[in-house]
Amino acid sequence: MEEDFLAELKSLVSTMLANLTPRRVPVSRETWRLLLPLVLAAFVLFILFLLLAKIVTHIQRKRHTGKLLEQFGMLLSEVDAVLGSPPFIARCVSLGEEIDVYTNRLENSKLIAMLSYRIALKTRMCPEQAALCFCCALVADAGMLDLPRQLFFREILTGRERKLLRDQCRAFIYQLDFVPSGYLQFFVETCSCRKENMDGSGYPEGLKGGDIPVLARIVRAAEDYTAMTERKARKYLVPLSSRAAVREMRKSAELYDQRIVNIIEKLV
Repeated sequence: MEEDFLAELKSLVSTMLANLTPRRVPVSRETWRLLLPLVLAAFVLFILFLLLAKIVTHIQRKRHTGKLLEQFGMLLSEVDAVLGSPPFIARCVSLGEEIDVYTNRLENSKLIAMLSYRIALKTRMCPEQAALCFCCALVADAGMLDLPRQLFFREILTGRERKLLRDQCRAFIYQLDFVPSGYLQFFVETCSCRKENMDGSGYPEGLKGGDIPVLARIVRAAEDYTAMTERKARKYLVPLSSRAAVREMRKSAELYDQRIVNIIEKLV
């Protein structure tokens, strides 16, 4: 009797396993004839969706760029009026554009210059110094024109390549031969000291806190905020929102003047 029960149980389990085993259902030619057009239509719709998304993104970027250039033009007119329309301003703009193309960060210098100018005005700096801050920010990366261009298309750099990038903050002077002698000191201090940190851990001189020129502190904060929030500035990383970028800068009080971070938070 027990043998009969075990036999029936074994038969039942075998039947259940057989039902669970997937069976291959042959697909007829008529079925393929129906499915093939649907698959092709889905593929075509997918390609059209990708093209549409690309077109929409292009239009949005074009509008964003147009608005940026409009804002830049307005601030450029202000700066021009403050400094008395000197020809060196146009040279700053063109050099900034040259740097952006070379480093693969289109419109980057304009974004940094506009933010630097607005920060400078909020610090109650005199209009002339704020205008000079605008011009300095445009050409701050002039030393990068001496570096191998392939550096700006890589995500990971060697120790030697990182050292080259660090040293570029000293290699900009000959690029600024067009700057009037009366303004040259502002440019030198801003361009050479903008990588100094508030705790003295920066370079090239290891300056600390108030020893860092205020224009350099402003441009440093504007540069890093732009790098964190703009896709164009760092193509290989996901850009942060304005709030997230400000939070990151608040966490790094050893790097940034927190009074400037407060101003950025109010501006953005």
